[in-house]
Amino acid sequence: MIGRVYFKLESGETITPYETYGIFLKSYDALPPAPKTFRVDIEGADGSIDLSEWTGDVRFQDRILQIGLLDTIGNNQYLLSKISGRRCKIWFSDDNDYYYVGRCNDIDKSTRRHISDIAMSFICEPWKYCKEKNTITKAVTSGGITLSLRAKRMPVVPTIVLTGTCVFTVDGNTYNLSAGTHKPYWLALSDTMKEVSITGSGNVTVEWRDGVI
Repeated sequence: MIGRVYFKLESGETITPYETYGIFLKSYDALPPAPKTFRVDIEGADGSIDLSEWTGDVRFQDRILQIGLLDTIGNNQYLLSKISGRRCKIWFSDDNDYYYVGRCNDIDKSTRRHISDIAMSFICEPWKYCKEKNTITKAVTSGGITLSLRAKRMPVVPTIVLTGTCVFTVDGNTYNLSAGTHKPYWLALSDTMKEVSITGSGNVTVEWRDGVI
């Protein structure tokens, strides 16, 4: 099967280069994002102090996504007018579980004998996002429950939906939440397992989207 690329604009429209315009995906390269390092030189001492993780984990620069296309029938003008300069989600048929988010900021095209080679460059967010969200739903029993939660590399604050009032114990601290939807900063997840004890009544749903490098 020919590799394919897909674009989803913020308007909700999905652009399918091969299926709609007959334009082939030649190549793509999602360059890993560079970490945002921060070092402080200490005068009169050896080396420097690395403060890159002073916020809890290292942060990352934007990533560059480069896509090569081949147009043999002259439809590229229609595709490029749809995508050029626009922010969109981007995914590939051979990596269909993930997508990138970025803006097309540069296009280079060369044409010879009605065959066009197109090089597109996108400035993207650092993370590659999982298409499917993680969703955990449990009934809170009379004795309480414990959830073991772990995200992938990207730190994330999950959404919690409760059908009743519950008490959460996280890292030795206790929090009371009423029925409804919550986005609690104190439940930020990372790639380290976090144990969450819950007492109360009703059902609890925890949902988040993972991101990887």
